[in-house]
Amino acid sequence: MAHELDLESGKIYNLKKHLIIDKGFIRKHYQGGMLFSSFKNFCEIAEMARDLNSSTHLVGYEIFVFNPPLQSKEIVKQKLLQGVASSAFIDQDFPSFKKFLKGKSITQSVELSVVTDNSLIKCDETSIRQAVDYLFDLFMFPQTFLDTYINVNIRKETLEIDIPQNLTNELLKETSYNFIAKFNVEIALEQPFKISPPNTYRKPLKINYDENYFQILGDLILNKNNLQFDTQKGTISSKAKSFDEANKFFLERAFKGETFGVTRVGQLLHEFGNAEQSQKTKIFKNFKTGKKTRFQCGGNTAVDLKLDHSLNASDSHEQIQRLIKFLTNLKDALETVDKILIDKGKAPARIFMAQKVMNKIQMDPISFCNHADHNIADYARLLLNSEN
Repeated sequence: MAHELDLESGKIYNLKKHLIIDKGFIRKHYQGGMLFSSFKNFCEIAEMARDLNSSTHLVGYEIFVFNPPLQSKEIVKQKLLQGVASSAFIDQDFPSFKKFLKGKSITQSVELSVVTDNSLIKCDETSIRQAVDYLFDLFMFPQTFLDTYINVNIRKETLEIDIPQNLTNELLKETSYNFIAKFNVEIALEQPFKISPPNTYRKPLKINYDENYFQILGDLILNKNNLQFDTQKGTISSKAKSFDEANKFFLERAFKGETFGVTRVGQLLHEFGNAEQSQKTKIFKNFKTGKKTRFQCGGNTAVDLKLDHSLNASDSHEQIQRLIKFLTNLKDALETVDKILIDKGKAPARIFMAQKVMNKIQMDPISFCNHADHNIADYARLLLNSEN
């Protein structure tokens, strides 16, 4: 059984599985000034078209194109993002496609559902087989795959006809019916797939859903030993072949696109710095780049802190010094608060602080007469009035 991602199951290309044969279809696909009313059925029209000289050409019905559904492309991309590009994923999931890329012939199974009319094709297997034999001349297949010509051979001897009555569309005319034509097609590249030059992936490339999709996928299948897939960034890049090249690649690619602020540098120092640096930057382990980090202080109390200052500016040293000063002042402030709370002992914090405020107001009530807190202002004015 073919794998769901392989060519044989129709996941790599879009297979057009439905066809409606009526007089409009015949007019569209046969050129020339033929009088359609003078023909009784499809086979007669097809026979006449075959007998005409070469100046009249059949216009084909494109039965499949190398343009996989977006859903299938997403499956492949997700597989790669899971990190399976370096495992047996490539070898096991694309056996038929790999064979095709190497220029070998592969067989495709086609199952075509056709709706037609008794006036064109009689509803019996003999008539349908004769009609489909003519219909084969209409089919068109992709002429190229990534600029390489494709050879296509319809295996007419494999044709099977199924007439499932339960598939008849009730909305069609009473004389309309449905049949299914099953047959095989052999396709092969005239020249094997050409992998991209080494410098193509010198700079990491993302696998997208454009015309480069098959080229990148083909490179991964046939040249995976020289390529690597970054599962975090979703990029494909060349593997280094020497120590010097590995150093150069790392300097070119490491942390590219990241914003280097205080938090990120602190995280890297904690993970990669010496023992002292790692210990002193341990706090950054809890930070998330670009986001506030909440530190629980016990109970329902928490502090939100965000350190996202960029280190790319020319005045970074000066700004870091100001940050150190700020944090030092914050440390002093917190230690002062802590000492006050120790001094209050078991007294309620509100009562303890209210007494301190009262003592301050009593020393200079005039300075507090217009205070924003009306309780403080009223108390200050009361003290002044009492003195008078």
